[in-house]
Amino acid sequence: PAPGGTMRTWQDIFAEKIADVHLTEPWMLQEDDTLQVHVLKPGWKEFVHWSPPCPGRFRCSQCLHEWSSAKVHILFHMCRRQGHGTVRMRAFRQACRRCPDPQLEEAEFNYETVEKLLHNLVLKILQYFYHVSVQPSDLLEVVVDAPVAGPHDSNRCEGCQLGICSKLRPPQEMHLRFLIFPKGGTSGCSPAFAVYSSICPGPMYLWMSLVSLGVQRLLCPPKISRC
Repeated sequence: PAPGGTMRTWQDIFAEKIADVHLTEPWMLQEDDTLQVHVLKPGWKEFVHWSPPCPGRFRCSQCLHEWSSAKVHILFHMCRRQGHGTVRMRAFRQACRRCPDPQLEEAEFNYETVEKLLHNLVLKILQYFYHVSVQPSDLLEVVVDAPVAGPHDSNRCEGCQLGICSKLRPPQEMHLRFLIFPKGGTSGCSPAFAVYSSICPGPMYLWMSLVSLGVQRLLCPPKISRC
């Protein structure tokens, strides 16, 4: 079965999302547990939800122990050929820490999480294959809806053991620091406060927007450094 329910459930939601954007070409969603990160055949594109990773729940098939994880990666590979499209997906599994010889278990996701994942997937299809402009703000954020205790157990994570999780790092972000001074000048003044941001696109636009407010004054444009 697909993570979070039957594969039919994922396919039905995916079909609804495709219909919502008025694509007339058929698209098909399939499971594929052989997918590898950054290993693509010619013509295929890759999408994975970078940050934060998807929240999911697991249930051990041996001792029935249940646990939550805020670090579940789902990998999508997609291709469009001869008037139809195919998407293959793989969710990386986790094992129970209580059992001495545990099996890898499939993650389960709530309906809202599945909807958001597939919404973002369809936007990437539009961007990759239909040349539709997609902004980062168009993607829906997948939110952890329950507290998760303890650190991520990399020894019990299929993605970590395959070296996948280390590859699934988001692109470097630009960390911006704004020194904001009281209106009227900076002579003899200390910054009223500093604003730190990890927004990647448009730092100069953000600086100009703050200046245009006319309430505070920036000493200088944001100094940009990469982590």
